[in-house]
Amino acid sequence: MQIIFLTGVIQCGPQTITLQRRFLEQVGIAWLTWQDDPSCSTLQDQLVYEVQVLRAGNPVHHDSVVVPTEQIGSTHSWAWTSSLPLECVSHSFRLRSLYQNHTSPWSKAETIPGVTSRKEPKVFPKDRLVEVGTNLTFCCILDAGERLERMQVQGYDDDSLKTTKISNQTYALTVHLNAPSGTSYPPADQDLQCETRDLQLVECRWNSGRDTHLIKKTVYRLQESCKHMARVIVGERNWTLTATNKLGRSVLTDRADLTKRVRMFAPENVMASSVNARSASLKWQWTAGKYKLLDLLCQLQLSHGELTDRVNSSGVGLGFTVLLGLIPSQTYTVQVRCGAKEHFWTWGDWSTSHTFKTKDDIPDALDVWMLQEQNQPVTITWKTLLANQSHGQILDYEVTWGKTGENERRTVTIYPPENSVALRLDAGEEHVVAVTARNLNGSSSPSAVIIPRFDPDKESVKPSKISGTDGGFHVSWSADPEAICGYVVAWYPTFSKCKVEWLKVPAGVTNARILSETFRPGVRYSLFIHACTSGAPKLLERRDGYVRETKLQDKQIKGLKWKQMGSDVQVSWRAISPRNQTAFIQGYIMYYNDSIHQKTLRTADGLITVIVSLVGVFSLISFASLVTVLCYRHWGWGVVVIACSPIHGTTAKKKLWLFQSCIVKLHQQMIISARNTGP
Repeated sequence: MQIIFLTGVIQCGPQTITLQRRFLEQVGIAWLTWQDDPSCSTLQDQLVYEVQVLRAGNPVHHDSVVVPTEQIGSTHSWAWTSSLPLECVSHSFRLRSLYQNHTSPWSKAETIPGVTSRKEPKVFPKDRLVEVGTNLTFCCILDAGERLERMQVQGYDDDSLKTTKISNQTYALTVHLNAPSGTSYPPADQDLQCETRDLQLVECRWNSGRDTHLIKKTVYRLQESCKHMARVIVGERNWTLTATNKLGRSVLTDRADLTKRVRMFAPENVMASSVNARSASLKWQWTAGKYKLLDLLCQLQLSHGELTDRVNSSGVGLGFTVLLGLIPSQTYTVQVRCGAKEHFWTWGDWSTSHTFKTKDDIPDALDVWMLQEQNQPVTITWKTLLANQSHGQILDYEVTWGKTGENERRTVTIYPPENSVALRLDAGEEHVVAVTARNLNGSSSPSAVIIPRFDPDKESVKPSKISGTDGGFHVSWSADPEAICGYVVAWYPTFSKCKVEWLKVPAGVTNARILSETFRPGVRYSLFIHACTSGAPKLLERRDGYVRETKLQDKQIKGLKWKQMGSDVQVSWRAISPRNQTAFIQGYIMYYNDSIHQKTLRTADGLITVIVSLVGVFSLISFASLVTVLCYRHWGWGVVVIACSPIHGTTAKKKLWLFQSCIVKLHQQMIISARNTGP
């Protein structure tokens, strides 16, 4: 019995061996099956099979298959995925059994033949779907007698890739795929968020993440439902989404009470009714029946011209509201969206736009001001109404005036596009002037301005200087107790009062930013600050300044003269007219040199005469000759150069005569500081 048992052990091994090449997800797999020799049935312990893989006759892989005692006598299988595609070279497989200390002989090898090449090299694998980050081995099969020059993969550095010789005709190259070119990803979906739109069905959204680069799309399943929808149930619950593709899957979850996550559909059939000049009724309908029982918060977006306003309205099942504060004769576009008021989750969809036009109305009141000068007619002017103020075409303006306290009135009609009128009024009396605008619907409310008695003392208010910033002026002033209706800042070019502009400032505000399309660099402007009182406007301050100072024009210092005064010389010139100044002149400087020292005389603004000692002049004329007069500002200089020729061996009297003759050549230039440069 013992000898028979041992003989049986030695005979126990694999039989009926079959080898197949199968494909799973585009990957070739070697599938090996076999059965036990009948003698194996007498074994009392587990049986082990050793599997050996040979590539081109060389062992490349070993594996073991353990067969429990209860499975002895059945069919066994083993699968293997090669890093090198099976097409690249012949792969052979053989088995032997191991039981205790006994090993059977190797079985006859079963072979999967490699592909041979004819005429053209062949590359494997082909059209493989691989996840990014995978190591993938390619092989190149050559025809007999051909020699490999190189293998390369597009998008990868050739120097980092090493080619391995498998056989005389087969070469392999392994690449770590780190870019999505020919490689793909498993699902990377995230941020699942579920909500309801009609309080009946659930809708879930998520971020699909990176592109999987798969031809076959990712399959999604929500709560085991084939659709991305389910029924709304009151109370919190978990919602699970599974995303699956050939390379893997991802599972997303969200927990919520969806009765508190309502994103409403857009209102239907939005329509304006009962449209008046300044109000309109708006109504809409709901397609979801449960909205009628929901406390709603709705937002209405009104657009007219370039302006857009949003107003809110609320109510249970809201489907109607009244729009107030509209502008007459304006075309409005309105949209509506709503959300649940009690548990607001998010705004619903906007409705389609609805357009309506308000009815015409009388014009708005005009913005009126005046310009009063000594011995000149008073100019009454007003701002042209915008389209949203005129409420229709303006036909004419009516200007009415009279003395304060008297009933007698005079009237004149002005037609567009004129927006001013000059009135000759008694300068010794106070007058009231009222202006109205008229369209087809009637006349606006009158806008009045009181013209005070002309006061020469007020007209001569000494101006203070102001500097412009960013194309305008920033003005501030002290509050005045009489300014019960605010302030008025008026301005015009100081030396060209052709057009006055103004800005009305509310009561309690004592500063303003003054901007105008008419502002120009190098032009002096006068700004007048008035208090709006119960009577005539009260002039508080005057400011003069430039929006931006610019370079003074050349050759403006003229009339240079000298006069002997004992041992001194008096040098004088004509001042530059303020009308010709493109910047404030702070004063003048005259430089002159002798052979040793440079000397300077500085004048204040307005001083145009300086005294030069003849001793210094004689020295100057004796050695060579420069006198320079500059008009200076806080940021630059205007220069006059007086040049003389060198003089040698002359008497003092002759030198004095030559000093007069040296004032013959004038040259003016501008030295601009880097901090402030004119154009």
